[in-house]
Amino acid sequence: MNQGKIFNLFRSRFKIRKSTKNWWRFKNPFDSSRQNNMAVNFEYGIVKDFKTNYKSSIIQFLKIYLSGNTQFVKEQIEKYTEVEFHLEDHKFLEVVIDISLPEAFHLFGEGSQVPFHDRSYNYLEARNLDMDLINERSIGFCSEGPFLGHVVIPFMNPTLTYYIGRNIIGGDPKYLNPKTEDVGGVGKSQLFYNEEALDTDFVFLCEGVFDALSCGERGIAALGWSLSEIQVSKIINSRADIYIVPDKGFYYKALATSMRFIQHKNIYIANLDNIEGKDVNDLGGIKNLKFEKINYDFILKNLKDF
Repeated sequence: MNQGKIFNLFRSRFKIRKSTKNWWRFKNPFDSSRQNNMAVNFEYGIVKDFKTNYKSSIIQFLKIYLSGNTQFVKEQIEKYTEVEFHLEDHKFLEVVIDISLPEAFHLFGEGSQVPFHDRSYNYLEARNLDMDLINERSIGFCSEGPFLGHVVIPFMNPTLTYYIGRNIIGGDPKYLNPKTEDVGGVGKSQLFYNEEALDTDFVFLCEGVFDALSCGERGIAALGWSLSEIQVSKIINSRADIYIVPDKGFYYKALATSMRFIQHKNIYIANLDNIEGKDVNDLGGIKNLKFEKINYDFILKNLKDF
């Protein structure tokens, strides 16, 4: 078994983070609450469920996880493990889009000698972001290739569905999106960053990923205030109340967007009166914001004044 290929596969599809010397933890993808931890040991080829103490080989775990499409499973298992896969040895789950992070992607802590490690780390630290959350979300950087000089933010739901890069060396564009063919035909208008949070009782809806990160585990990002029909549908069909956290210059744009789901959800918006700074990151996080509940009349009055 090629440990390097297996590690890259797990890093691309799960939020693995270093636990002890030989173990990497990640959220159990079979647990809908996402609270149960599993761990993988690449040296011994074992996956362990901490809740039940169940153990299986990495090979068997991948067979079970990827078995929504048996031909795809066969290709993935043979590609990453160089062993024969038996089609009859599978269970049904969901089809998994074949997406991998960019070449030369690195997690922080893989060695400060890697080009752009320190510069990327310093950029995130300067934005007052919680580095434990950064590591938990598998945010990293690229040392070469098209995403050279970018902090790379994976979208995990619960496995990799998309990613974007933030330019940290100046120039345009500020953000770099992957080619459509590299992410299984998925576009950013179909997703939210940290979309899993919609399964909770409330979320902080932001425009950009760094604002969402500043809001912690409940922060989600739409990557713009012109939400697609798919994004609006996901909000309406979720169980979460929505707390809108706009940048100061986009308050009215965010307010207008809320009209698309105000009849279906409890909606709150951050009160930006007498607030210095342009976004939640400048303010030092969500703890420094006050919210007010809004309704249809509130939206119409404010948009009329605008």
